[in-house]
Amino acid sequence: MQVYVRVKTVGKRKDVLQLMPYELPDSICSLRELLTAFVESEVARYNQKEADAHLMSWLTAEQIDDMAVAGKVGFGGIFSDRKADKEQAIKNTIQCWEDGMVRVLMDETELTELDTELTVKEGAVFTFIRLTFLAGRMW
Repeated sequence: MQVYVRVKTVGKRKDVLQLMPYELPDSICSLRELLTAFVESEVARYNQKEADAHLMSWLTAEQIDDMAVAGKVGFGGIFSDRKADKEQAIKNTIQCWEDGMVRVLMDETELTELDTELTVKEGAVFTFIRLTFLAGRMW
């Protein structure tokens, strides 16, 4: 089934939230399985990017400007020959969710239970919010 993930486009002059399509198995019935499917997809994409690293593309002036706004201009190359470990990435993702570092929304509803029955419909929109702690001191 095809679902979408809402992604903030980094470096654009305007804050843009765009929808990225993902193909997921129809058998997903819990948040744990959903997170696992997304992680497997991203690990495969990362490892494929590593395989294609020998091909370097040109950057357009617009891409350079967008990256400069984000604070880093690069070709997106991977300089390590290590592949991402799928099992460790899944374990890390589940641990981050359990620790409250990640929030997941399906359409407009927050998913709050890891193993409760979940019905994912074709065309659902998921939003992943990574929470970060602010560090500093008060004057």
